[in-house]
Amino acid sequence: MPRVRSEFSARSDSVGEARRFVRNTINAWGADDLEFEASLVVSELVSNSVIHARTSVTVELDFEEGLLRVAVSDGSSRPPRRKSHGTDAATGRGLTLVEACSQSWGVDAWPGGKTVWAVLRSAAGQTADDGPGGGGRSGGTPAGAPPVPQEPGWQLRRSPDDRAGGVTGRAA
Repeated sequence: MPRVRSEFSARSDSVGEARRFVRNTINAWGADDLEFEASLVVSELVSNSVIHARTSVTVELDFEEGLLRVAVSDGSSRPPRRKSHGTDAATGRGLTLVEACSQSWGVDAWPGGKTVWAVLRSAAGQTADDGPGGGGRSGGTPAGAPPVPQEPGWQLRRSPDDRAGGVTGRAA
């Protein structure tokens, strides 16, 4: 399975650098159909890390059997939160976009930080019944999965695909 990672500083220009890293890697792997969605996902996740965690960021990409896992790790244990903004607000839609572009996504907490990940399915890895997001769904969280926690004591969830990572438990 191809796996790569790259580190970025907590600067706003890291978002563009991470996006270029993802595009170049995906194109080298021949998964061009994932370029738009993966670039959007990494842009949103790295932006969130730079703005809210204010720590260095690690982007890791894993690609196997038509599934691309995009993971962004930072040094903040604070969970991501959905925000309610007006329709004219310029921010606050990142996690909604990540959910819309991915087959599944979640958060792994670890001492000293967290990893937010999303799994995207390549069109080449789909069957006729899968549709754009795979598994007969158009993307988002697995059926029956809890929403992204918004308060302390947040719950982590496990992807239905073990390769996607994830754990179940409570953040400390």
